[in-house]
Amino acid sequence: MAKMRTTGLVVILFLCTSSALQAEDARDIYSGPGVQLALGAHYAFEDFSRGEVRDAEGTPGGSVRLGLRLHRNFSLDANIEFNPNFQVTPHHDDDYDTVETIAFAPAARGILPFGRFEPYLSLGFGLIVIDNKAPKSERVDGAARFGGGIDIHITEAFGVTVGAAYMLPISHLNGFKHATVGGGLFYRFDVY
Repeated sequence: MAKMRTTGLVVILFLCTSSALQAEDARDIYSGPGVQLALGAHYAFEDFSRGEVRDAEGTPGGSVRLGLRLHRNFSLDANIEFNPNFQVTPHHDDDYDTVETIAFAPAARGILPFGRFEPYLSLGFGLIVIDNKAPKSERVDGAARFGGGIDIHITEAFGVTVGAAYMLPISHLNGFKHATVGGGLFYRFDVY
């Protein structure tokens, strides 16, 4: 009888322990290290300085995020953002017609993993290229990019991302600030 009780107790402890470990593993399958590629579409809202232009309208755009998740709460990302068609009205009729921006900003991303849902905040510094279509001119400036969002896992590797970011050129082009709001799809490649 004592042997049966001991055996029963061992089986119950084993089942409880394995259930707890499986629950921990289920949570960690979404937050493990790896490489993540996200492709998205967004709308860019201009926040241009009125010293640069008299009036401007936003534009649809696209983005790419390539990230290396080093820890369940931390990722290093490379963000590329393309906004092809800001419509601007110049102050002094200097033929600003359409402005295109392309930005590259390496960033650190802090992540709070809650199973399938992973909210994040991001901060990065990089370059922004501002291309005036008429008259044709191109200017480059340093830029800060900060934002946040949420990654929602559909499967262990595939999911949906939704986010917002603010791009702030930091020197002579600081009049071309803008915010983006959008979403996309991501895929995570396990590398470890």
